[in-house]
Amino acid sequence: MTSGPLQRVDPMACQMLDALDEPAWLANREGTEFINNQLFLQMFPAHPGDPAELEDMLHPEDQDRIALFLSQHFQGDQPFKTAFRARGRTQQHLWYELKVHPLRHAGEVTGWLGRVKPLESSADHLAAILEHLPMAINVMDLSGEIIMMNSHQERASHTTREHYLGKTVQEVSPQYTEIFRQVIEEVHRTGKALAPREYLTAAGEWWRSFHFPVKAADGRWLGVGNASLNITEQKKAEQRALTQQRFLQQLTDEVPATIQIRNIQTGEVVFRNLYTTLVLGFTPEEFQAMTPEQQFTLVPPEDLPRIMGVTERIKNLQPGESIEDEYRLKHKDGHWRWLFGRSTVFTWDDQGQALESLTVGLDITRRKQTELELEASEKRLQHLLEGHRRFVSDASHEIKTPIAGIQGNLEVLLRYADIPEEEKREIIQDCHREAARLGRLVQDLLHLARSGSGMLMVQDEVRLDQLVQDTLRDFESIRGQRELQLGDVPECVVEGDPDRLKQLLVILVGNALKYTPDGGKVTVDLQDHDRWVLLHVTDTGIGIAEKDLHRVFERYFRADHSALGKDPGGTGLGLPIARWIVQEHGGEIHLESDLGKGTTVVVKLPAPAITPH
Repeated sequence: MTSGPLQRVDPMACQMLDALDEPAWLANREGTEFINNQLFLQMFPAHPGDPAELEDMLHPEDQDRIALFLSQHFQGDQPFKTAFRARGRTQQHLWYELKVHPLRHAGEVTGWLGRVKPLESSADHLAAILEHLPMAINVMDLSGEIIMMNSHQERASHTTREHYLGKTVQEVSPQYTEIFRQVIEEVHRTGKALAPREYLTAAGEWWRSFHFPVKAADGRWLGVGNASLNITEQKKAEQRALTQQRFLQQLTDEVPATIQIRNIQTGEVVFRNLYTTLVLGFTPEEFQAMTPEQQFTLVPPEDLPRIMGVTERIKNLQPGESIEDEYRLKHKDGHWRWLFGRSTVFTWDDQGQALESLTVGLDITRRKQTELELEASEKRLQHLLEGHRRFVSDASHEIKTPIAGIQGNLEVLLRYADIPEEEKREIIQDCHREAARLGRLVQDLLHLARSGSGMLMVQDEVRLDQLVQDTLRDFESIRGQRELQLGDVPECVVEGDPDRLKQLLVILVGNALKYTPDGGKVTVDLQDHDRWVLLHVTDTGIGIAEKDLHRVFERYFRADHSALGKDPGGTGLGLPIARWIVQEHGGEIHLESDLGKGTTVVVKLPAPAITPH
C-alpha cells in the first residue's frame, strides 16, 4: 500500500473529507494512492506519506495481516471493516477500528472512504476482536438464552442478531434443544472446553464447533461460549482428495506391480497399492501398522547398506531422473521375494528439496530363481566337466599303464624263447597283476554306469555282522603294516542286496586302508538301534580338509593325498558308488574327518520290522 496525493481528486471531496469529525482517508479504486484528513494526521502525526513508515506505524503482528486484508477487499465492491493496532500520538500501539465503504459513480466503484475509530474501552476491544475474528461466535447463559453473537454468527445462521438475542435455543432452533442442553451441562460440570465437533447444517455447510466456559473475573459463571468455523471448503477439498485417492487406489490395485509413495524425510509410506501387500503376504492393515524401522527388517541385513545408499541417492534426483535396482524383501512366511524397482522423486517443495519418492516394482522372483538355478547348474556342470576331464586323464593313465606293462612283458616272452622258468613266472605274475588292476578300473566304471540305470536291488534279510567279518578277513592279507581291527559287532540284520552291501564294505574298508599310513589302524563296528543299524569305519589316516568334505561324494573327486607321500591309486568313483548303494537301501551316509588325525564314515541302514536274535 502506498500513500500520496490522489490524481484528479475533486477539491470538494477533499473539503468534505476534512469536514468529517473522525480520522479518515480517501483511496483510489486499486488502493494504491491515499489522501488523509487533518484528524487522521493529528491521530498519527508520524505518518509522512512514506509507504515504509506507514507500514512501520502498524504493530509488527498486524502488518502482514492488514496488508493482505486490504489487498483482498480492494478487489471487491462491498463495505468491510477490521481492527488493528497502530502507534499513535503517544508512540504506543493502541487498538483502532477501520471501516471502509466503496465510492461509486454510475454504479461502479471509483474509490474508497476509510474511517478510523480508536477503541477506548475493553468492551470496545472485545467487540472489535469478536467482530473481526473469522469465526462465528455466540454465548448462551446457563439456561440456554443467547446473550451475545457476532456478525459471522448472523451470516452463519442466515438471520439477524435481533432474531436470536434474548431468546433460548429452544425458541429459535428447537431441533437443537437437547444437543445444546447436554453441551451446557457438560461444560458447566467439567469447567473445561469440549473437544471440537463437526456437523453438517440443513443449508449444506460443514462447521467445526468449539464449546467453552465463559466466566467473570471473580469466577462467576456467565454462560457457555460457542466458536464455530466454516470448514465447508476444507471438507470439499478433503472429499475431492479422498475421491482422487480412492480412484488412484482402485486404479493402481489392478496394476500387477508394486507402487509406493514414501515421505523422503520421515521414511513413512503415504501410499501403497494392494499388489504390494499381496507380493509380501501381509494385509494392508499389517503394513499400515509397521514403523519405518520394522519395514527395514524386511530387507536382508547384508543388503541394508546398499538400500540405504540408494535411498540417499533418491534425495538428490532431478526431474526426469530415476534409479533402477534389484532387491530382496522378506515374505510374511519367511522366504525372500526378488523385485526390480524404479524410483524417482514424486514431489518437491518451493526450495527444490525432494519431499516424496515414487517406486514402482516388478516381482521377478521366478526369473531370479531360474537365473540362480541356472547359475548353480552351470557351476555343477562345470565341476562335472572338470571331474570328467580329470577322470578321463586319470583313467587313460590308469588303463595305459597296465596295458603297457602287459604288452611289454608279452613282447619279452615272444621275443626270447630261452627265458628261465623263474623269470617267465615273474613276467606272468606281472601281467596278472596289471590285468587285475585293469579289471578293477573297468569294474568301477561298470558300477558307476549301473548306479544311474535304475538297476534293481535284491531284497533279502542280510546278517550285516557276518558281512563285516568276511570283509575284514578278505583284507587281512593285503592290509600291509596297518592294523585292521574288528570293534563291537553285535548280531544285526538289515534288509537289502548282500552283494551290494559287501561291495559297500569293500569300498569303505579299502579307502580307509589306502589313506592310512603304515602303523595306522582301521576299525569297523556296528550298533543296533532296533529300527536302524549304524556302521562306523574309522581310520587314523591323513584325514580330509573341511573345505573338501562336501565334495567327497562327487564323481571323480579325489581329496588331497600329498600327506601320504605317494598316490594311493583309485579313480574317485568309490564313494559315489557307496552313496548310491546306501541310498538304494533307504539309508544315509556321511563323513566326519579331522585333517591329520583320521576319518570316520557313518552309514545308517534301516533294519527289518522284526529283528531275529
